[in-house]
Amino acid sequence: HYWYAEDTAGNLGRSEQQSFIVADIAPTQPTLSSPVNEYNSSATNVSFSYSSTDTDDEDIIYYNIYINGTLNKTTTLSNLSLAFPDGYYSWYVVADDTYINSTESSTRYFTVDTQNPQFSNYVMSPDPPNEDQNVQVNATITGGSISNVILEWKGTTNFTITTNLSSAWYFTVQ
Repeated sequence: HYWYAEDTAGNLGRSEQQSFIVADIAPTQPTLSSPVNEYNSSATNVSFSYSSTDTDDEDIIYYNIYINGTLNKTTTLSNLSLAFPDGYYSWYVVADDTYINSTESSTRYFTVDTQNPQFSNYVMSPDPPNEDQNVQVNATITGGSISNVILEWKGTTNFTITTNLSSAWYFTVQ
């Protein structure tokens, strides 16, 4: 653009060509690549990957990473790794350009569980069993989210146990 000025004597002046940029476009809503929603990690380090774009070419996108609703990290990188103690977490990203335009991603959740399951209250009935007799095996298993339990019987046969009452698991061998 040019600036023009005219004085009262009719003299006209023109500036050199100048330009300016109107940066009013917010970054796109951040896409969360990893971890996937409801991710379960047996390690303390969790890798995050996300991205956003901004049509205002001169903008630098800052990523604000929120964990459990609290700002945890601000970076211009589109991936990072963070360490967590065992627990259940939410995360989302806010993409912010240098002109204070911002957009927020959806929220995802993940679990860090580094503890092995623990067995207690193991009971077999009858003990010892007789041949051709039903045997009920009970065990209490704690430590994180138990996804399945397998009973190895006599070192050769595996049974997947599906009956669960809280942290107590029951199975009858026939």
